[in-house]
Amino acid sequence: MYREELRTHHFGTFTVKGIDIITMVKENAREKLLLQIQDEVLKGGICFDGYTSFQLENADISFCAGADLACVIMCQAAIESYIKEDEALDCKSFYDIIENCSCSSDLKNRLHHLRKYRNKWMHRKEIDREISMDYAELEREAISAYRLTLEVFHYYPFI
Repeated sequence: MYREELRTHHFGTFTVKGIDIITMVKENAREKLLLQIQDEVLKGGICFDGYTSFQLENADISFCAGADLACVIMCQAAIESYIKEDEALDCKSFYDIIENCSCSSDLKNRLHHLRKYRNKWMHRKEIDREISMDYAELEREAISAYRLTLEVFHYYPFI
């Protein structure tokens, strides 16, 4: 569902500790994409607590600002808090939450993909000084994580 005209254009680069950082633009196109995903996924109301709402709002803000990794992390956090609250799970790890929730096997597989992708960034065993970033992949993963978040929220619709 990745559309060519929504690809991010680079605004410029700056260097932090020898690593080139690329700043992104096209916030309006990104915001329109999030609204399109909401229209496609949400067919009824959803209800969640203030903490989960805060996490989803930060995922929105992160994505619109071009902070794709932050969006992925916030989507995972929102999903985790939502499922734990909705299903009253007392699991400690995201893996256990996925395994013990009542989501379909397709959603569970996609949740595990999100978990593994997030873990790649959050649980690095050794610091790689030659970081190679695939910004297009990060953007695709952020879009996928946002869609998945809404699908999980809608899996337990409040109609």
